[in-house]
Amino acid sequence: MIDFRYHVVSIIAVFLALSVGLVLGSSFLADFAKEDLNSKIDGIADERDAERAENKALAAEIGKLDSYIATTKPELVADKLKGRSVVLVNLPDADTDVTSATAKTLEESGATVTGTVSLRSNWVDPTKEAALGDAVDSAVTGATAHDRAAAALASALVKKTNGSTSPTNPGGATPTPGATATPPADPGSSPPPSGSAPTDGATTPNPGATSSPSPSGGATTTPGTSGSSGGRESALATLNRLKSAGFIEIKGNPEKGATLAVVVAASGPVKATDPARANSVYLGLSRTLDAADDGTVLAGDAASAQDGGTVFALRRDERAIKSVSTVDAADTNAGQVSVDWALVMEAETGRAGQYGLTGPDGWLPELPEKKPEKTGDPGKTENTS
Repeated sequence: MIDFRYHVVSIIAVFLALSVGLVLGSSFLADFAKEDLNSKIDGIADERDAERAENKALAAEIGKLDSYIATTKPELVADKLKGRSVVLVNLPDADTDVTSATAKTLEESGATVTGTVSLRSNWVDPTKEAALGDAVDSAVTGATAHDRAAAALASALVKKTNGSTSPTNPGGATPTPGATATPPADPGSSPPPSGSAPTDGATTPNPGATSSPSPSGGATTTPGTSGSSGGRESALATLNRLKSAGFIEIKGNPEKGATLAVVVAASGPVKATDPARANSVYLGLSRTLDAADDGTVLAGDAASAQDGGTVFALRRDERAIKSVSTVDAADTNAGQVSVDWALVMEAETGRAGQYGLTGPDGWLPELPEKKPEKTGDPGKTENTS
């Protein structure tokens, strides 16, 4: 049986060990520990200085590249998008400098910028989802309120060059995670199959054009496809409903209908209650726009390609990267040329790519060779003398 003496001995042993540790730690062992700690601190400081030097060198190289591109940019983008039209869609907290620079570059490239539509933060607010669904015409179908809103917005903003349109909720967009499915108000309001006769009052600009529900009800082609005043009025009505409900802001005349779209991402991580859900909504909108037009590019600054950013999210979405192009560092001249050329690739080849400072496809795509324009009668050689 252990008596009191054993407890006393054990307590004395503990204090003796502590005393010895203190003596040794404050004598020659302290020098070894201090030297080791100082060595590690010096190593970390050296690594930090090396990284700073590398970053400074990279920044200098990027500065030189951007300076060169700034000089040659007019020639690099000249007439690349001549005859095409583009609409800008700003996501919440989008970098306004990127938007302004993009609009200027597109105009230098010969494109017509129809206008700018800016989404407000409540577009991805879960508590406003029902209100978003109510702001969309009941004829527009979709698995969720966000899918319906994306389809309605796409039908009001974009079209394909040949005049055809994609069905509501194109691209087979999956329901937004956590979103509540919103069935159409009338089961009979779904779009007719391709090739079927349009409903009363609907017009088809050319044979083979696919029909989709218009914001004003009934199956018609995308507003603005035929350039009719009725199509523009229908598109404008859709935009005004979303604007009146407080979900978007409008600049210019986006209801005219564009054949290409640039979605401008927020700088850095998305600011929302549920960032992952918000990015899922933004990616769904980008896919929907791309399915309804000749090509869509998601552009943002370098921070948008970091973890939590929308460009970062799209590049990791197996479905989105197959259809939507991305460009990071779009706040630089090189990035602006990337946006322009990415639209060219989308429009002329239908291929999506990921470009920019950290894009896996490099800064710029390899543009397809332009076919020589045919002049005169076939088979005859034009006299150039």
